[in-house]
This record gives sequence, C-alpha cells and structure tokens, in this order.
Amino acid sequence: MALSLQQERTLFTKLHNTLTKKTRTQVRILNYPKMPEDFTKTENQMRLGEHTDWGTVTFIAQDNMGGLQVKSRSGDWIDVTPKDGCIIVLIAELMQRWTSDKFQANPHRVVKLPCESESIKGGEKSRFSMIYFGNPDWDAVINSIDDSKYEPIKANDHLDELWNESFGKY
Repeated sequence: MALSLQQERTLFTKLHNTLTKKTRTQVRILNYPKMPEDFTKTENQMRLGEHTDWGTVTFIAQDNMGGLQVKSRSGDWIDVTPKDGCIIVLIAELMQRWTSDKFQANPHRVVKLPCESESIKGGEKSRFSMIYFGNPDWDAVINSIDDSKYEPIKANDHLDELWNESFGKY
C-alpha cells in the first residue's frame, strides 16, 4: 500500500507491532444469531447499520451466508458475495487520515441474510465472520503523508475521539 503512494515500504507496517501490549488491534468472531421464532422483521431491517471502521485496515473472513454490503462511491450498496478462501480488505478511518484521503474508509453494513424473507417470522440461519481490526501502536504518531490534510495525532487519541463521539466519554 505504501509503495502505491510512492512512500517507504514500511511506512505503515513499522507502526503496527501487533505482538506487543501497545496496540488496540483486535480479532473478533462475530455471530449474527438466528432470530427468535416470534420475532417479526420490518422492511429494510439491518443486522448492523452503515459504518466505517476506525483503525487502519480490516480483514474479514465470512461464512457462506452473505449479508455484507459495501457502499460504492456513487452511493449504491453492493453485495459482497462470499467466496471460499477469500478475505475482504476494508480501509478504515485512520488509514484514510494517514493517506490524506488517498485511500478512503469503506462504508459497509450487514443486511438481513438472504434466507430471511421480509414476510417470515424468525430467522432460518446464523451468520458468522472472523474480523481482524488493524490498529497501529497506540503511541504511534500518525502524520498525513502530505503533512497538510490533517494534524498529526497519536493513534490512541484518534480512537478515543471516535469512541467519545459515538458513546460518550468514559
């Protein structure tokens, strides 16, 4: 990624020391469970609403159920069809800032599973995904590659700002 921006090869990786305690990198297994039989769905109901991730990159391995959509630049939603052995790569907000908007954070969402009809009660299947949320070391100072778009910020401060905007100060 760095080379595509005419930057030093290790620009991003040298600040991602994931085997230390100085990172907020996470791996999660997410389950979107089968809906209870007495649950009535509403039209256009989401499993997870539109959002962008906060760190640098996100890697998603999903099961074959589907439901993940990404937003195109024109604003259309595109189904991310599951394919065996493939991983989805999403750019997150801190990478967008780091690259002075050269790489854009991908809005995405999880919609009803294809097997979940609008008219049925309850769900038929669960959806699983394994997600790696990449974050630089928390004390890494992130400078935009052209030094003009954004002020430098510590990675942890960036994440704290977004947390506080979303959930309030802790």
